[in-house]
Amino acid sequence: MKKMLIILFLLIGITVVYSLSETHFVRIKIENHDDVSHHGRFYINDMYVRQVYIPPHGKETFYYYLPSKDVYFVLVEEKCRKIIYLDYYFLSDREIFIPIEVGDVCPEEAKVEYHYVKYGKVTVSIINEDDDTLRVSLRRGYSTKTLYLKSGEIRNVTFNLPPEHYVFVISWFDPDKNEVQKLSKEIELGEGEEEIVTFVIPKKEVFPQVYKNKGTLTIIICNEDNNDLWVDLLLDSYAKTKFIKSKTCKYYGEYELNAGEHKVKLRWLDPDIYTEFSEKEFTVEVEKGRDKVVKFNTDSNP
Repeated sequence: MKKMLIILFLLIGITVVYSLSETHFVRIKIENHDDVSHHGRFYINDMYVRQVYIPPHGKETFYYYLPSKDVYFVLVEEKCRKIIYLDYYFLSDREIFIPIEVGDVCPEEAKVEYHYVKYGKVTVSIINEDDDTLRVSLRRGYSTKTLYLKSGEIRNVTFNLPPEHYVFVISWFDPDKNEVQKLSKEIELGEGEEEIVTFVIPKKEVFPQVYKNKGTLTIIICNEDNNDLWVDLLLDSYAKTKFIKSKTCKYYGEYELNAGEHKVKLRWLDPDIYTEFSEKEFTVEVEKGRDKVVKFNTDSNP
């Protein structure tokens, strides 16, 4: 039995070694000697390998496992579905050279002649004059780039592009207005030209309180009870609950309110009584364009 297993392993090993000797991991280098580009499906022994695009007098290189050295290479042109059987040369055991010669092209009417186009340069400059750090999206067609700009920062993004009409759009979320803002600009880029596109994210218009019929009210609540309490603040449509330790005070926030009288209610559940809520109500006058700080106390319970 042991002899049979040894023989079996030897046979498997010989098969693997043989298959490895027949398989070659090679570098395939294609050179286009034509004045037109070649774009199509590349096959090895009727097996599809990949799409290739080789510009006029350009090159493409990739790596592949050959099943053996007895192979042939085929290019099926996308433009006219012409099948081209390619000559090739082994430069070494690990490198194959495939030239695409002049004449390996589609019929004349299917040719796409190559014209050299000089690219232009577009610099998009974004200036953040807002007081906040902003997440800005720069979009050109389907391409989007995300930038983070601090207040007062200027960021430049450069594009090398063929001559064409372009639309650049920036967008950002304004936390003060709670909405997305957008700016867009269009340019016509000529061959070899340089363009600068400048976006300025404006500074927010800040109106002093004196120009509004509003004032601010800052509220502090102190717990005079001997117990720690959860205290509710009810102010117009606002409601806030905080935990206040005995004989301490808590800041409940600053509220922008219309000028005039406002009702303030405090509510808490005293753990010594624990039957119903205790409440206190106050009336506060808010003045136009003025900031007011008020302090409220819970009842003490000895």
